[in-house]
Amino acid sequence: KENKIVKNFPCGSPDNVRISGDLTLIDKTYIDFITDNYGYRNKLNFNNNDIVVIGDSFTVGLTVTQEDILSERLSKKINSTVYNASFPTGPLGYNRIWERLKLKTNNDFESIFLIFEGNDFFCNIEEVYGGMPPQNNIFQYSPKIFKSLEIYSFSYGLLSMVQAYYHLNDQPLKIIVRRINNQNVGFLDWYESVSRRTEYCNIENWNEVFSFLNKIEKVKLVVFIPTKTRVYNSFFSDTTLPNLQQEYLQNFSQENNLNYLDLTLPLIKKSKELLKEDKFTFGRGDTHWNKYGIEVAAEEISNYLSE
Repeated sequence: KENKIVKNFPCGSPDNVRISGDLTLIDKTYIDFITDNYGYRNKLNFNNNDIVVIGDSFTVGLTVTQEDILSERLSKKINSTVYNASFPTGPLGYNRIWERLKLKTNNDFESIFLIFEGNDFFCNIEEVYGGMPPQNNIFQYSPKIFKSLEIYSFSYGLLSMVQAYYHLNDQPLKIIVRRINNQNVGFLDWYESVSRRTEYCNIENWNEVFSFLNKIEKVKLVVFIPTKTRVYNSFFSDTTLPNLQQEYLQNFSQENNLNYLDLTLPLIKKSKELLKEDKFTFGRGDTHWNKYGIEVAAEEISNYLSE
């Protein structure tokens, strides 16, 4: 929504909780969510000199308050305004976001694209849902006017959590709950399978969807975001994960003269440090990074830009 301000919104039922119904994964958080005149999550409207970050829900910062989203953290570090033009979508959607912003502003802005290992390297629908299509519930048939209300988001998440907890529907997506530092931590099985791929799948599609980066003017940086499984793998497994998604994006960037940054090792390092304080870089009940993970990303991107 354009020019929308939601203050102190309860965000204690993120995706892992809704899918699994596991109440031990809940972290009580309250967030401020502010959008600008284009409907993107910003406190200020777009300015000619802004650097633009484009990505999915990670870059939107779904489970963190406004001051902790990537664009806000990065703006402070580089002492320049970073504009957040992100939405929960995929590579083709990132292209449409850039085109939309270009059309609206007609400015030559520099862009940073954040590519998530989990959603952005899609193979097929069977991989996501185990051969079973996603199931609808009554909220998906709700009128648009109801969907615009804040209570809709809260009720939708609550219903999903109750359904999962009491096994009222057959949820094709599964959550694996593991103990790390004596705390329950949820991992999405689909993202685990992505990180364990040993062979490229649908490589023609990857080449096609990422080719948009060659058409974008002034791509400043391409950033790889690893899955939660990849970051925490060493805490529950002795096996080393393959690196297909990272290798693909790094090779693609090199072949097309694009600057590339991989956040995997910095996130792993910070995660080990934070566990000494019983803190995590990803939400325990969520597939997304929290404010600590975002801080790592902001620091690494800032350091790269200053080189």
